[in-house]
Amino acid sequence: LSLPRLGSTVYRDLLAIGIDLNRYALDNLPVLTPDQIARAAAGTGAAPDPFANARFVATANNFTNPRSLQTGLGVEHAIINNWVVGAQFNYLNTVHLERNLDENLPQPQINPADAAKRPNFGQVGAFRIPRPIAGVDRLVLRESSARSMYRGATFETKYRGRRYQAGFNYTFSGTYSDDDNERSATTLYYQTATDLHAEYGASRMDARNQIGGYALVNLPAGITAAGSIRARSGFPIDATANSDLNGDGNFLIPGVVTSGNGASTSDRPYTAPGVSMKRNAYRNRAFKTVDLRLLKSFPFGEDKRIEFSAEMFNLFNFANIVYDRTNLIYGPGIAPATGAVVPPPSTFMQLRLHNGQYDPVNNQLGTPFQAQFGLRYFF
Repeated sequence: LSLPRLGSTVYRDLLAIGIDLNRYALDNLPVLTPDQIARAAAGTGAAPDPFANARFVATANNFTNPRSLQTGLGVEHAIINNWVVGAQFNYLNTVHLERNLDENLPQPQINPADAAKRPNFGQVGAFRIPRPIAGVDRLVLRESSARSMYRGATFETKYRGRRYQAGFNYTFSGTYSDDDNERSATTLYYQTATDLHAEYGASRMDARNQIGGYALVNLPAGITAAGSIRARSGFPIDATANSDLNGDGNFLIPGVVTSGNGASTSDRPYTAPGVSMKRNAYRNRAFKTVDLRLLKSFPFGEDKRIEFSAEMFNLFNFANIVYDRTNLIYGPGIAPATGAVVPPPSTFMQLRLHNGQYDPVNNQLGTPFQAQFGLRYFF
């Protein structure tokens, strides 16, 4: 329904169906009933289109479940009794992963007024290009066109003795994909719908270096101590321009909806006119934690005992702060008006405020140091 009619005003058109806008406050305007909409449409001489500029979501007819190929090769060797070292290589390639794609977009064109030379779909701003299906907005299909690949090498050593047990492993790996929309129903994560090959790169969950270890020792006086360590390098960051610069109508403000690595559906910065920044081009901060557990039993009688436990998590109180939300906004990279390089704002990947405190916009992985104590009676 489009109001006002030619030669009329919205006030007059609504007054004709019995609604006087002068009787309503601006913060309490009337909500039209279906009957009132029909009567207003009759006054315009055209029936209302309930699907005008509607957005549709559907599953593609040729949607296929994911299919993966996995292979691995491992070897272990005993150095001495109870001490083993090993290495393992794993490869996993998955195709037919789900991707959300707006199928109702025209072929992009370069806006003559855009010095950044960014392909523009003409759905936002003064530069307009009609959609292929007129009168309809987004037409999002859930396709099975995405893929991912993992390959990694793990080196480990283990020792098992009477009093001591310990193990340590290190993994060097790479995880790649061209879409990371896990558990997302309708979000569109690509930059340009017509150039999905450019999306292939480091996955959102790509942690190049990971270590893990544990140790257990039986101490004198019946005390058992056990500890573990976990650490990994930072996940990728998908820097955002925080604006719909390519005019595809696909825009989401970081901090309102975030994907874990800050990836939003707004466009990426450009590094030069016509050259887009790669997907997941930056890295977030690393994560590490050390846990410790102590046990001491106090037996009495033939079959009774009291067991005291002390458990400490994140023993060294690592902060584990990672960049998040609006601190992942890079900006356009290239000024659309001049083609000049635009440096990112000072808040991009900002860890601390000027007063030295951690920026509350960021996020903390895990928890600060925690301790718990327990007492159990066995009988």
